[in-house]
Amino acid sequence: MTPLLFLTPAKVEIAKEDVEVYESIFLPSGVSTAAFVQLMQRSHRKRKEAGQLVVKGGVPFGKVVLLLRGEAVALHSLEPDQNPEGDTLPALLEKGEVSHRYLGRLEVSASSMHSQGLGVRSITSRGSIVNGTAIAHPPRIEEPYPNDVVAKTNVEWVEWDYADLMDAMKAVQSSWCFASSSIVVAG
Repeated sequence: MTPLLFLTPAKVEIAKEDVEVYESIFLPSGVSTAAFVQLMQRSHRKRKEAGQLVVKGGVPFGKVVLLLRGEAVALHSLEPDQNPEGDTLPALLEKGEVSHRYLGRLEVSASSMHSQGLGVRSITSRGSIVNGTAIAHPPRIEEPYPNDVVAKTNVEWVEWDYADLMDAMKAVQSSWCFASSSIVVAG
């Protein structure tokens, strides 16, 4: 008798750079390796240095961002004629009021526990997902993003196009919804 190998699901391998993301964030939430690999195949990993713009407010932002490392702050959207590209973080902080912060999901730093250096004593932490509200409230993706998001420290994140993420979630039986419900969602 011949074994029915074709009925066995193909094994998937998680990319070396994604192992920590899977083990720290997705595995504890019950996301399978196959579902995780499908999600990551649709994502882009990005980095910015401290003081650089991550998301421009005042315009629709068709992506969902999971901040992995570092800290970013949300500023009330700057005036449309202001160009924050190239501005330093202190200059951006002077132009806009910090409304909340996003903390890298893979690390906890002393600066993330306190709002040192921001000139603000109490800043609401909004978790690790930028534009996560669009997952639960799809019309949000068409609306202008309400804040500029600026890297306070060097940051690294995983980014999905909203439509790709929604397709991936449907393809993996919405296991991401379970995972994202255990991660603080903001947007």
